[in-house]
Amino acid sequence: MYIMDKSKTNKSKTNKSKTNNSNTGNSNSENSNSGNIRLEKFSKEHFTFINQFFGDQTVREVIAEVFPNEKYRFEIEEYETSHHHLLYEINKKKTICSFETGVQNMNVDINDTLCQSYSLLTFFNLKIDEDKVKRQMDMINMYETILKSKDFRKTLEDTIDIPNRAWRDYRIEGNPPLTLQKSSFYSGIKRTLNHWREYGYHFFIGQGTM
Repeated sequence: MYIMDKSKTNKSKTNKSKTNNSNTGNSNSENSNSGNIRLEKFSKEHFTFINQFFGDQTVREVIAEVFPNEKYRFEIEEYETSHHHLLYEINKKKTICSFETGVQNMNVDINDTLCQSYSLLTFFNLKIDEDKVKRQMDMINMYETILKSKDFRKTLEDTIDIPNRAWRDYRIEGNPPLTLQKSSFYSGIKRTLNHWREYGYHFFIGQGTM
């Protein structure tokens, strides 16, 4: 049986409910967009202060000198527009590649450009956790430990200019040379590591959104 009065009341409640849901949806959408804008900004920050720095061949040579591990040596594959970091296990005469071991899969995690971090975790005999957030927290802790080493900082600064003239500032359109004071550069690394820990890890998982 169709009862007009009750139907009108229900319709009114439904419209009110739809309005509330719509407002909630808009709020969630705005929060998501804001979060993704932060991630986009973080990605440029990360490439400037983490990927570029810890992926630099000379920096990695200094890491191997200050934190020696005779089991491995760092290697790199050069491509036309990019490069890929590997480890070579000396006694077994085999290459360890993050793609081949399955920890890095850009078909699943489209922004996962962390090969330099995967190779460093293995170099330091740190397990690459199956949990994609936990493994990134381990990367951050590793980088903080490296940076705390006075021997690393001294050897690095005796070897190359910090920041190096060849490094670029990917935060700025056109990627100009990175022109910072040494203290500002180190502060940039620490700030980026904090952002990575707080929210930046989302960028390297799945579609790279929040």
